[in-house]
Amino acid sequence: MDISEEEARVVSLEEILEFDHTLKEILIMVNGSHAWRENINGKWKIDKSEDGECEQK
Repeated sequence: MDISEEEARVVSLEEILEFDHTLKEILIMVNGSHAWRENINGKWKIDKSEDGECEQK
């Protein structure tokens, strides 16, 4: 996805959390982790593999 400078904007973490408060659940992630959810109403899942390579389970 290419986004031009005109389309981009800087937002604060506070604004992002106001938009989707469930993101607070993944603020505790450590480096090398990734998070996903099955749908917008789903529960966040966090994964970090032993070798630093993340895989969805």
